[in-house]
Amino acid sequence: MKKIQFTRLVMAIVLSASLSVFFVTSTHAAGKTVRASSEPSINGLAPAEYLDQQLQLHEWLMSELPGGTLDVPIRVPLTKQDRRAITNDNTPLPRPRRVGIVKRVGRTIKIWRGRPVSKAPTRRAEGVIRGTDDGGFVWAVALESEDASALRVHLSNVSLADSADVYFFNLGGQAHGPYRGSDEFWTNTLIGSQGIVLVRQFGPPAAGIRPMSLSVTSVGNMSEQFVSGAQAALCDYNHPCIENAEDYHGQPVSDLQAATAYIEWIQGAWVYSCSGGLLADSDLQSQIPYFLTANHCLKSNATAKNLELFWNYTTSNGGCAGPIGPMTSGATVKATGVKGDFTLLELNQPPPAQSIFMGWNSADIATMSGEDLHRVHHPSGAPQSYTTHVVNPAFVACGGLPIGQFIYSVDTLGSTEGGSSGSLVTNGAGEVVGQLYGGCGTNFDECLTDDWRTVDGAFSFYFDKVSGFLATSCDPSPEICTDGSDNDCDTDVDCNDDDCTGDPACMSICAPKNAACDV
Repeated sequence: MKKIQFTRLVMAIVLSASLSVFFVTSTHAAGKTVRASSEPSINGLAPAEYLDQQLQLHEWLMSELPGGTLDVPIRVPLTKQDRRAITNDNTPLPRPRRVGIVKRVGRTIKIWRGRPVSKAPTRRAEGVIRGTDDGGFVWAVALESEDASALRVHLSNVSLADSADVYFFNLGGQAHGPYRGSDEFWTNTLIGSQGIVLVRQFGPPAAGIRPMSLSVTSVGNMSEQFVSGAQAALCDYNHPCIENAEDYHGQPVSDLQAATAYIEWIQGAWVYSCSGGLLADSDLQSQIPYFLTANHCLKSNATAKNLELFWNYTTSNGGCAGPIGPMTSGATVKATGVKGDFTLLELNQPPPAQSIFMGWNSADIATMSGEDLHRVHHPSGAPQSYTTHVVNPAFVACGGLPIGQFIYSVDTLGSTEGGSSGSLVTNGAGEVVGQLYGGCGTNFDECLTDDWRTVDGAFSFYFDKVSGFLATSCDPSPEICTDGSDNDCDTDVDCNDDDCTGDPACMSICAPKNAACDV
């Protein structure tokens, strides 16, 4: 993000990882604080398991690939004009970071016409087909986007037998699928300029099956956002003050690293990106994959359904050349709002094992000058970066962004850039108190804090909009100090609760006098 001079406008920064315990002192409507603690993911694949699955799937797909598939690819070049259009985004602020363009292909391909298929590779319908030993067939077509750093493909009018699956992979080891159960979808993203769509029919097609076909509608071409090399603390496309999150340890940065994801999605003619992170809920019996980002990143199910989330994207896990770790896809919008600039998503797939669902705190900290804040994010699509701030309400609020609805702070370590939007911000206890909107001020220098404030949507402001999802398992009431229950929902039971300090049942009495006792 360039800090273009504003006097009343806000610059959006967009890019656009113990048991869960929920506690409360009284209802939020009465001005009291509601809190939840962080919890580890209990579902999903461990990163090593994910990579092993990728390796096995890729090896199998390469063994199935018909000879000659790569000889005549469908070419969808990323031109200089396309790259300029990606960079020159004049959409009103705030906006997500534009990282790619959707190029139309419009090829309807009749893969199988109901006749036997020779085991010798044969060019057919843009691709190559061959029969298989099980009586089925495999068909594949290559797509190439010269000068693209990554690509994904939109398939529509998919008409296949129930015994046929679709896959998308490259020669570099990435492999996705099977895709099934939908007649249109976006594939996952592949790093690089080439991808292969492969259809595998397992066994002979059943009698009466209609000819099989699909349409390659369009290709999402990403510009050169992922590049080799690094300087200063992170990548050579980052400002020198951007800090590598892997250089920092302890809490809350470690939990934030395990909660944060780099996200991309298709909307209209463009590919966009942001940051965001996992949120815990209060249900001790289940784990719903809630994910918080900014409203100006995405706000509708139409875009959330093709959302991709890249987890554990660090300098040691892909680096500046792009993420290689676990990815998941798809989400639905549970709550969103322009005021407070928030979107709460429920992910379609669980995050990787070892992820952390962050706890949160509904207290209003927007006027708590000097309060420490912490953030992990993906500036300009780079690996995870770490930034710290202190709340500073002594600043003229930008137009339309009142203090209370938003939190103003000063950077004390690192900085944010385009692509950081939506990233979680926590207090010193590691509790989420908001997510990044952008910045406000008149300073042009990304690495100087004079006359510039970071701006976050305040969790306390919109808590009532998300509490129905995040805070559903506890109905707070005054603590009873002898019933073995957490009546006031603050995670402390009976005499362990500060509210019971003066209760006779919780006062220690040892006899005889001065005897050693354990209470």
